[in-house]
Amino acid sequence: MRKDYSDKEIKRILEKEAQIPQCVEEKIQAAYREISMEPKVTMKYTKTYKIRKMIVIAAVVTMAAGLVGFAANEFLKVNISEDKENAKKIEYRVQVDAQKEAHKIEVTPTYMPEGYVYGEETSPYVGKWHDYDTDSVITITPLNAAELYWGEKTENPMYRDCFEKADYLEKTEIDGQRQDIFVEAEARYVDADKQTINIFLTNQEYGYMVWISGETTLEKEELLEVAKGLKIEVLDETEAYPTEAEIEAELAAQKEEQKLSEEEKEEKLKYGIPAENIYEIGDTISNPFLSAEYSEEDTEYIVEDIQIKDSLDIEEYPTQNYINYEEVSPWIQEDGTLKTHARYMQEMTEEGEVQGEPILEEVASKYVVVKMKVKNASGMTNEEVNLAPDLIVKETREDGSLSCYAPEFRSANEEYSLQWCSGEGASFPVYIDPMYHTEGIERLKDGFYRPLKEQEELEYTLVYIADEDVLDSLYLKFQPSYTEEMIEGKWTTNPYVKVTE
Repeated sequence: MRKDYSDKEIKRILEKEAQIPQCVEEKIQAAYREISMEPKVTMKYTKTYKIRKMIVIAAVVTMAAGLVGFAANEFLKVNISEDKENAKKIEYRVQVDAQKEAHKIEVTPTYMPEGYVYGEETSPYVGKWHDYDTDSVITITPLNAAELYWGEKTENPMYRDCFEKADYLEKTEIDGQRQDIFVEAEARYVDADKQTINIFLTNQEYGYMVWISGETTLEKEELLEVAKGLKIEVLDETEAYPTEAEIEAELAAQKEEQKLSEEEKEEKLKYGIPAENIYEIGDTISNPFLSAEYSEEDTEYIVEDIQIKDSLDIEEYPTQNYINYEEVSPWIQEDGTLKTHARYMQEMTEEGEVQGEPILEEVASKYVVVKMKVKNASGMTNEEVNLAPDLIVKETREDGSLSCYAPEFRSANEEYSLQWCSGEGASFPVYIDPMYHTEGIERLKDGFYRPLKEQEELEYTLVYIADEDVLDSLYLKFQPSYTEEMIEGKWTTNPYVKVTE
């Protein structure tokens, strides 16, 4: 079955597939929070190291001791070792002998389970095999020796390299090729029957790897049939290994990025969100990031009223004002209250470090109804005024400021998307009245935006959904496209309004 995807669906799918494995996430928390990615699914990379742009640059991790002394018929070696920082985890690393030519390879599956369709350029599953009925995905990633060497020397492998120790099932051989199989023991969602399977085929003679990964309802044996049926062609064309200069430049860029990340973290720990940036209901909130280059963003907001509700009257809050009522309605009970849902909560220290394991919880939710006023205070029409601040959990520090770090949440229900879909784990509204963009793709993409003429004002209503146990820690975050930074020597942060009735 084929499906035409909306822009919003494509964005949601691509964001989901950009997520980082938990064990890698723990090593790059600072950078991870800056881009607000949820700790789900496998990594996604481009294939060629010369143009690859890392989504995040991890803190340099000490690799296992180098393997030396390649035998005459060996091109690569697989090293599986216990993670020095966590005995429950293992690192999967590959070394190659760069004295031999790196031939490019082409991989074609000759067997694919029924229902899986290859994603073309217009699909959010481009380059992947997707089963629409089960929303399962299989990805086949070929890596030649030059690409493996790049990952080895820069300590940024172009494949998933860290797993729970319990997930490593076995090592076998297919036609003389080593095969390592990992199956995640714990399902990602409590209400889905999918499992995450990773299979690595490594060839010692030609020094290549084929990584088969699936988030799928298939059993391991079925994915093994895919692996066995791969037609792998070693081409005459070769790829040059990265030079020492290229490797040193990459390592230097990583070091500089790490330095900047640490400096930003120090500033966040030192200043937090100052108390003067926390506004009250009724205050006029201006744009602290306003610049001459973007003078049309001179926008003023006033939060006029906030109410916490158990249910909403459908006549007062009609379904046509929900951005996508089909996403909300399965979670509404007959009496209008919200159904409980499952979530994972990850505790964080005030310093922004992971604390303990994610906690699975069943929680109840409420509606947060916000009455707003906005004014275009600039001297020109702004075609895209953002009407919707983010709703985010923040913790208060001893001096009255807010911490830049807070517990992180993600859904444990596969079809739940009513919270935590914005940056830093914040939430978008689910409802806006009046809505300017009411049709099709524009409604899904730009439902919270509208044009405002010079000095034009507008009153409107937003509805968010929030879990009951965090209601006392909720804040509206304005100008969510910006983040805390030092601007001309002044620590500048987003304005916040505490959610209180």
